[in-house]
Amino acid sequence: MATEYRRSGRTATLVWVAIAICGSLLLSGSAPSGGTGGPALSPVKAEAIGLLLHQGVRYSDEALLDVYTAPATPSQPAGSAIVVLLHGCCGDRSDLGKLAEAISATGLVVVNVDWEGMDADARFPASYEGVACALGYTQALAGDLGADPRRVILVGWSDGAMAAAAVAAAGRQFSLHGCHAPPALAAPVAVVGIAGFYGWPVPVPNQYVLARSERFFGGDPHRARQSWAAATPYSWLASAPPTHLFVGTTDPLVDDARRYAAGLRAAGRSACVIEIPPGGDQTLISPRSTEGRRVVSEIASIADNLPTSSEGQSCLR
Repeated sequence: MATEYRRSGRTATLVWVAIAICGSLLLSGSAPSGGTGGPALSPVKAEAIGLLLHQGVRYSDEALLDVYTAPATPSQPAGSAIVVLLHGCCGDRSDLGKLAEAISATGLVVVNVDWEGMDADARFPASYEGVACALGYTQALAGDLGADPRRVILVGWSDGAMAAAAVAAAGRQFSLHGCHAPPALAAPVAVVGIAGFYGWPVPVPNQYVLARSERFFGGDPHRARQSWAAATPYSWLASAPPTHLFVGTTDPLVDDARRYAAGLRAAGRSACVIEIPPGGDQTLISPRSTEGRRVVSEIASIADNLPTSSEGQSCLR
């Protein structure tokens, strides 16, 4: 969030495609496993695409998510990995709708999350607490969707990559009042950052202290020291799961990805940077582009090779 340029552009969600194709709702009485009292899932089926979208599932008092599922195949049987997507600083889940659809088409369950982000109205720690809540909700729901709650890949785009990296490594440091699920059962087994910003070292260099950042944290790094420290993935390097950082070679944040990966490796953690030419931040999340298709393929490959624990595993590069 230290960058002043804004990730823009939104993609239509699969729900409009699904409604256009079949125009019917299939009612389901499923609630998240564990009896959390979450809402029933109301899926929309897209026959021509072979996907099932549970639209607008309320995972907390304030936020929604969409769930994309696909029929189990021999290569992705029931009990496979589940992918959780986080949009960037200032958008919503529609930004990653097409990416969610494309990943789901590989046979994976995908959860596309609305979270507060880091825009002008967002505040820390509530925004990160929302991410932790969505993670716990996903794990509670996983069994009902044919996925393994221990095999969650947390994927963040732009500033969502920073939140994903921090929440995945921070354990139960972030908890949200009003969450419709118990705390996460376990940390994600992998983190994927797409065109991401990954925070700052502590003490915080002056270049990261912007008006926007001070508003988000409620003060500068002296007055809000604990918040600035808790929000950056650099504070949690020693407990980070295997991390895969996708970045376009023309993206201004390519050096940021390299620095963060170097920090993870110095802390003894697994990290790899996949630089995709000539991609920028938008093309990496668009399945219509060569770069976007590469990202989808890489995420599917990561899922194929996941263990049930993040400890002792190596990056697939």
